[in-house]
Amino acid sequence: MYRRFKSGNKPEETQHHGSLSQAQDHPSDPEVERQVAGCWRNIHKVCSQAASEENDRFCQKKSSADSALGGWQTVRIFVSSTFTDFFSEREVLVKKVFPELREWCHDRKLKLVECDLRWGVPKDATSTQALLTCLEEIDRCYEANGQPFFLNMLGERYGWIPGKAEVPEEVCEKYNWVDGTSMTFMEILHGTLRMSNPNAAFFLRDPGFISQLPDDHASRFQWESPLAREHMRELKSQLLSKFPQQVFPYTVDYGGINTATGRALVDLTGMDKFADQVKEFFKAAIEKAYPHQSNTSELTPEEKETELQWTFIEDKAETLIGRDKELQLLQNYAKGKPDNDLEMIDGKKSTIRKAEDWDMEKGDNLLCLVTAEGGWGKTGLLAGLACQAVKDGKDVFYHFVGGTASSRYHTTLVQRLLLALAPDPAGPELNDPEADMEAKKKLLRKLLAGWRETDKEKLIVIDGVNELDNSGSLNHLSWLPPSLPAGLRCVISTNVTHLPTTARLYEHPAYCLKLSALDMSALQDIAAKYFGDYGKKLEDTQVQRMVQMTKVNNPLWMILMCEELRIFGDFRMMDKKLEDLPDTMDAFLSTVVHRLLSEDDSGYVKKVLFLTACSTSGLPTDYILRLLGDIENKTECPPLYWAQARRILKPYSRTIHASGDAEEYFTFVHEAMWKAVRQCMESAEEDFRVWHKQLADLYQYSCDNFILRINYLPYQLQQARLQKRLIEFLRRDPDAVRMPAFQRSRYLNDMRCRNPSDPVVPNTRELMMCQMCRQRRGGFNPSVLFPNNDVCYLCSNFITFSSNPHPARICFVHAMKNRMGPNISPCCVCGQHVFLTHVRKNSSVGPTAASLCHVCGFGLMGKSCCEFRDFVE
Repeated sequence: MYRRFKSGNKPEETQHHGSLSQAQDHPSDPEVERQVAGCWRNIHKVCSQAASEENDRFCQKKSSADSALGGWQTVRIFVSSTFTDFFSEREVLVKKVFPELREWCHDRKLKLVECDLRWGVPKDATSTQALLTCLEEIDRCYEANGQPFFLNMLGERYGWIPGKAEVPEEVCEKYNWVDGTSMTFMEILHGTLRMSNPNAAFFLRDPGFISQLPDDHASRFQWESPLAREHMRELKSQLLSKFPQQVFPYTVDYGGINTATGRALVDLTGMDKFADQVKEFFKAAIEKAYPHQSNTSELTPEEKETELQWTFIEDKAETLIGRDKELQLLQNYAKGKPDNDLEMIDGKKSTIRKAEDWDMEKGDNLLCLVTAEGGWGKTGLLAGLACQAVKDGKDVFYHFVGGTASSRYHTTLVQRLLLALAPDPAGPELNDPEADMEAKKKLLRKLLAGWRETDKEKLIVIDGVNELDNSGSLNHLSWLPPSLPAGLRCVISTNVTHLPTTARLYEHPAYCLKLSALDMSALQDIAAKYFGDYGKKLEDTQVQRMVQMTKVNNPLWMILMCEELRIFGDFRMMDKKLEDLPDTMDAFLSTVVHRLLSEDDSGYVKKVLFLTACSTSGLPTDYILRLLGDIENKTECPPLYWAQARRILKPYSRTIHASGDAEEYFTFVHEAMWKAVRQCMESAEEDFRVWHKQLADLYQYSCDNFILRINYLPYQLQQARLQKRLIEFLRRDPDAVRMPAFQRSRYLNDMRCRNPSDPVVPNTRELMMCQMCRQRRGGFNPSVLFPNNDVCYLCSNFITFSSNPHPARICFVHAMKNRMGPNISPCCVCGQHVFLTHVRKNSSVGPTAASLCHVCGFGLMGKSCCEFRDFVE
């Protein structure tokens, strides 16, 4: 697959090999035939040993894919070829084939991702990086689709054959490397041969065009090495024998020399048939793997969120080790038999979750709180509870904050809870996009009252409420009732170190399960499982020594500690390594982050870490190459750099999905890692605004997904202190109108002038509109279709006649800046003179005062200046 990246060429790079047809004119040396035959004996042995393992892997992944009841899924196509001799084919794939396939997939709610790491290969990439990155990319295709969608193109070059010293031991062990074969062949072996992959297509290019090439370019398309030629002859023969219906010969024509890229490349033409065959094959393969169901009803965002949540829960439940007693306590509570081992919280003082806001009765069920520090296994424990409850046939509502990109929004959680409790989820009051939290809270109170009239039961499981987006606000958890009707029980967890959340949960009587440190046996089990996944083993005495030296006491810390030891090179110095490890998890994670940064030669690991730490839900993987590249000049980062960074950060990261679209996000494995990176940035005196600006530039200038723009751009502009750009976006960008009005209002009101504009304050005045502008549209946002007279001056929200709009006024400072004379005011839309003597109250003609909606004019905001503060950027 890869050519050699070092400055000095290997002998193989200047050699040539022939094709199956050419081999007939170049008799093979008996010794060469013997070497190649020996290779294939090893290959067949490896394939037979791996067949059952790969089938198990396929079944597991396929069942995981089938578990989704609907929604978007990802299709990854791995492109395999040698490097310089397939420039023209890759141009056809990127510019013609994949765009059409992507559109075809989109109609089937499939997101197509092509994996071609040969583009933008860095000159300093090492062979180890190339080998690992490429084969692990095929692993990602396994994880996404079970049997990878694999596109291989073969010409006359066999590809780079690494020596024994160039293939790391971990690659040999993990992928059963066959010595004496090329990188391109190992792609074929790993992605197709081991499992007789029906989703693989092989395109064999006829060598006839080579005779037309200039002499100085012909060497890039053929090798003369007898060994390489025999390898290629046998490979093509084996493919034709094993995949007779999946091998496609094709021809090309020489079209001259192309210098458009800045260097001379051979331009091959006549590839229409090649392009059509690629499209036809993969459309058929994808259709078979993901049958199109055009009559399937579109899932709502809440239904998609439920599916994604369940996938996350199943994964987390598998990590539960050493919490059998705690799980039993929670199961007893869920059955209505709370154990005496559960602690009781007095909860005699309420400030936010006020009892008078709810219809409580004697005998209601108390909530059950699960508290512990970060990484102690709360999520795994609650996932185990939810999974077992579902298996037992119980009706369960679950919401794991951080499990999906949408799960951190408290509005998402409350909306899902309302739909789960409602007898009719399609009711209009449940689907009002402009309903604020106070309205949702009243509706929740009504639904809970309705549960008292039924004999139904439901278990509510909510994990990680300290990570909700409003966890630092005054009204955090104001929607959570003090107790629940007889048929409802709720288990809810929080990080005990987040004091605002803990204080809210302790406002009322509740059961409480405080997780303790894991015992030695559980820690040993975690270590054994982790090292076992890599074919390694740590003696029990070494695990005990590690626990004693580092005081490790929770699952997250133990797993990441094992990862540090796994990658530690000198086993004889293991004791010294253990002595150097910190004895707190925060300090340990700090050393991990500093190690990652110190070993980062390319700078891309730092970029990924810092940008992820400055994001709200993670980095959208569809745009990550743009984000890591040069946004201003619109150049992307080479895919290999991103693949390498992702591989290095794999133990500390995960991918999550959004319920509102097909986006996949790269984020940290745990909140503790996010905090560690943020602390590292602070200690290094990093300017957070620089990183927030990079994210803001991506969403504003390089992102064509309006959902991403409205969800993340305002926050990033706010954090980057680019208030002028934020105001311009919220009031002028057409996408801003798609935001919920209360969110748009919140951002704008945060930037308002703080001076009073109450009529009792001298020299303050109302904002006026001239007669022409009051009837026009788009004065405050070009996409608003209502007359200017009927929308809020600040946020452009429609003002209903029943909402009693507030007059939009400005303070004396802003009034003086725009003063035009006695009884004259500038129109707040066009700037023309408005004569105040012509204004008639409650008249449908003539000049009129601008108004604020009920959100922008609520409380003291209605008496504050409606202009914005002066910001310096």
